[in-house]
Amino acid sequence: MIAGKAEGRELLERVLRMDGHEVIAPPDAEAAAAVLQNSMEKLDLILMDRRMGGKGFEQVIEKTASDPRAIFFSSWGRRPKGENLPDSSDADLSLMQPFSVARVIETVRETLQLRKA
Repeated sequence: MIAGKAEGRELLERVLRMDGHEVIAPPDAEAAAAVLQNSMEKLDLILMDRRMGGKGFEQVIEKTASDPRAIFFSSWGRRPKGENLPDSSDADLSLMQPFSVARVIETVRETLQLRKA
């Protein structure tokens, strides 16, 4: 599952589909929270924009912050002071934008391999 703002979500969705992955890309935080509520056990990987915001965002963060399937991405090198968002240390992997297609594919494959081990 990819959760994030439209431009980043759509790019990641195309990249991952081209690499042969099945992708669920909810349009907003509320829809992402519903996917996590109803299908979390079926997800192999969760790509989450740390700056997505919107209704349901806090619920998504709570469910994914310490999940080993989560990869957080952001255009920010650090979280702003006072924001209750996971640091990259809270997740297995993190991507900082701008990132290359090769880096996205490498990170996804690496995370999926770690889960299989």
